[in-house]
Amino acid sequence: MKKGLLFMVITLFSMCLFVFGIPIDILSKNSTLLTLISTIICTILFAYTILYFFQKKIEEKPDNNDSNDDSGLAFFGLIILFLFGFGAFQIANSINVKEKELQKNGKLVIATVTDVISFEEYIKLEFLLENGSKYTAKVDVSADELPKYYKNKKVPIVYSKKYFSIVKILKNDKELSEYSNNASRDLNLNDLVKLFEFDSDVKVTEYLNTINLNWTNETYDGLNGTYYNLVRDISIEIDSNQITYIHSKYEVELFDDELKQLGFTSNSSEGVKFYNNDTYIIMKKLERIKNKRSEDFVEDDILSERRSITIVSIIKK
Repeated sequence: MKKGLLFMVITLFSMCLFVFGIPIDILSKNSTLLTLISTIICTILFAYTILYFFQKKIEEKPDNNDSNDDSGLAFFGLIILFLFGFGAFQIANSINVKEKELQKNGKLVIATVTDVISFEEYIKLEFLLENGSKYTAKVDVSADELPKYYKNKKVPIVYSKKYFSIVKILKNDKELSEYSNNASRDLNLNDLVKLFEFDSDVKVTEYLNTINLNWTNETYDGLNGTYYNLVRDISIEIDSNQITYIHSKYEVELFDDELKQLGFTSNSSEGVKFYNNDTYIIMKKLERIKNKRSEDFVEDDILSERRSITIVSIIKK
């Protein structure tokens, strides 16, 4: 019995050590490997513990096998249940530990994809720390999401100011709002039309930042110029009585519901849709463009990938 209790204590101690004793920075860098190692070790120890308590019954088992004795089946069932159960717990615990750290010490920044490793399903991200130095982190990405990333793509992330290797890519408005403490939503047609009311780049930028954060601008004549949001990979060009919205995704029906509600009439010509009312002429078209390349990379390092964008131009009559 003492031997069985010893195995039990060792098993529980090992489980606690792997769950609570691994420093968070080491866990973040090697979460998959540590989950695998801890699950295997704890499963072996658990198997020895259970085997000890089953041993007497197995030894006392008569030579003629009792078809009703399912102790062996129960033993293997417990082992399989523990293997998958503890493994799943370790994965969930690793994610939870990282989330708590990011909520406590996280900082929202824009990162640049510097490499995409398809066969190992991860990407490398480069971003600036608070002290101005550059840091490169490796982030695991699922096979389904991997095609969304390419070299030099800008992505919003949150990283731990305490443990720089802990990084999370922010993928939707809910996550952006959570880490920026501000509401975030998509631009709509009324938002774009409202930009005609402003008389300075400061007011335009302030207004856009109330809708979603991280707008900056490059203006050349007061109001006129380009306003861009690297978090969402979108931009707005203002030139006198025209506003052009460049949407980073292929969306054929972008703003269609709003245009119908506002009573615009429509027609098409050579791949461009035209919408018209008493105040505005709106043109919408889809284009295929090459991904932008950074001067930090040589030509041979970059794949000439293309992507589709949606361009909406609003002209005030």
